[in-house]
Amino acid sequence: MTTVIAIANHKGGVGKTTSALMLAHAAVADGRRVLVIDHDAQGGVALRILGDRDPDGHTLADIYARTPGVTLDRATHATRRDGLDIVPSGRGALAAALQSLGGVAPGKVLHKALDAVRNDYDLIVIDCDRGLSLGTINALYAADRVLLVTEPENDSFNGISDTGELVDEINEDLRPTRPLPDPDILINLRDTTRTATHGRVATEIREWADASGYRVHPHDIPRRAFIAEAAANGQGLDELKEIAAVTVRDSFHELLTTLTAERN
Repeated sequence: MTTVIAIANHKGGVGKTTSALMLAHAAVADGRRVLVIDHDAQGGVALRILGDRDPDGHTLADIYARTPGVTLDRATHATRRDGLDIVPSGRGALAAALQSLGGVAPGKVLHKALDAVRNDYDLIVIDCDRGLSLGTINALYAADRVLLVTEPENDSFNGISDTGELVDEINEDLRPTRPLPDPDILINLRDTTRTATHGRVATEIREWADASGYRVHPHDIPRRAFIAEAAANGQGLDELKEIAAVTVRDSFHELLTTLTAERN
């Protein structure tokens, strides 16, 4: 059974793209077939996976532009790693297509498009853009699970709160018969040199999540150069030789298990 995970936060710069990439690589390392959908007009995850180049051919922008004859499988591109494919965003073309999107049920375009590829993958990871845009609404409507990624900073904390409210609105207005479960939360970029501030905000996030019915991953992801470098090169943590990478790699595997398990 395919699991579709949307990775989101209203605020940018919190490591959504890195988290999406590491989660996808963790799944591939487990032998799963994985599709990453780059839903960010900056195209960050696709550029990293594909080696800082825009691919030839169709992109996610074609899906939202309703380009004749283009289904999501035709916008899918292979990567250097077996078992890992990607749908590039199309960057500026995606932003333009979403801005001009009209017709019936504009928030349900991606969900319908996934029918062309759903049976080809075990896991589909959607890397959402920042903000609470129509693109984010499409990603959340299409998803089975939502992962909110945040730094232990107040503005990032506010971002996941806003995104959580959007999930509630989508459940009420668009998904009353198949509501999303409460989101999971990953605290990312935990800085050990800022123990007081990051420790306090991380505690506040956990207290808020507990009161809201959300679940916080028990292992915060630290701010480490090897993680940033791996992400910049499109690598998974399982491909690194650094001993320190093992603990973080195992944390993403644990997170993957949580997100792909059934939850009421």
